[in-house]
Amino acid sequence: MTHSDESLRQYLDGNTTDAQAAAIEAALESDPALERRLMALDPYAGMVADAFGTLPGDERIKHLRAAIPVQQINRRVLSWASGAAMAASLAFGVVFGAQVWPGGQSASADWRMEVARYQALYVPDTVAHLSSADGKLATELDRAAAAVGLSLPVDALANVEGLILRRAQVLGFEGEALIQLAYTDAAGTPFALCIMSRKDDGDGAETLAGMSTYSWTEQDHSFILVARNPQTEVSRLANAFRNNIL
Repeated sequence: MTHSDESLRQYLDGNTTDAQAAAIEAALESDPALERRLMALDPYAGMVADAFGTLPGDERIKHLRAAIPVQQINRRVLSWASGAAMAASLAFGVVFGAQVWPGGQSASADWRMEVARYQALYVPDTVAHLSSADGKLATELDRAAAAVGLSLPVDALANVEGLILRRAQVLGFEGEALIQLAYTDAAGTPFALCIMSRKDDGDGAETLAGMSTYSWTEQDHSFILVARNPQTEVSRLANAFRNNIL
């Protein structure tokens, strides 16, 4: 059975039936590509992945398990059903709770780091199935343009040297609109151009979450291009967007 991105998002949100959830969970056990797609769609997966680096020992994990009621553990953690995934989620709650939970939310959270963490989960299979010729791209770009209040010319964006536009989707960060334009290069490597409907002081090349990034601002918007490719290539393509398209 093929599971669409929409069905996977519904699963992450807890909006599937028990039968649909069981089918997805069964497929995840034997389909690594599906698990990667699920993780790429999960906005919290990057933070959970970071928690692997700060996992407590076995004894501490036992105490954490005993301290957290089972009903508070999200289905997405249970569905991945490995000790490491459970431990990472528990560690996430301990390590990052003061920063992102109510009462301890960080006002200085960096949206560019969150974008880089999200993109770090992407692999070629994440976007290889997306086709720019299926008639949806123009509609997706219109929706994304409306979300951030910016003109997104489909002809120009779909004809960037060396890149293929695969998808435009509307995300969000701290209550503000954030859009992602997903691209691949000739080798199938994912790129993401993300645009935020606010202006910050990011400008230039930077390595974030192990990814090459290039940020800039124009008027009331902030931009970032992210990929695993060498920084020189990411910077060159970012300047192509900056100078000739957006």
